[in-house]
Amino acid sequence: MARAPAPIPVTIVETAGPTALIQWNQDGAPQRGYVPVKEVREGAVSKRALDAAAPYGVAWAKFAKEIKLSPADIEAALHQRGFWTLADVAANRASISKWLFEQFGFNELINRASKAQK
Repeated sequence: MARAPAPIPVTIVETAGPTALIQWNQDGAPQRGYVPVKEVREGAVSKRALDAAAPYGVAWAKFAKEIKLSPADIEAALHQRGFWTLADVAANRASISKWLFEQFGFNELINRASKAQK
């Protein structure tokens, strides 16, 4: 007879009545979902409960398929704008954030995600 898989460690982010928002790591990436509070035992949940968790947040990867960036793309774009050092970035943090969003299509990513939520 096969043994049940080991429980997966989770952190409870918040609870609302009988529901818990939990966070866990999957393949090195943080994930969040909703499960019944009673499914969380000693800081872990069963694989079955985790598989049934209602997802939390936006599935950003679904909307980012068109963004193609390489480390060289990022470096070239930063250099073209005059950002060569950490001091350059620190002195222009707000403008660089806005520019990066525009340069690499993050605004469009957010727009696509917003339209899908409606």
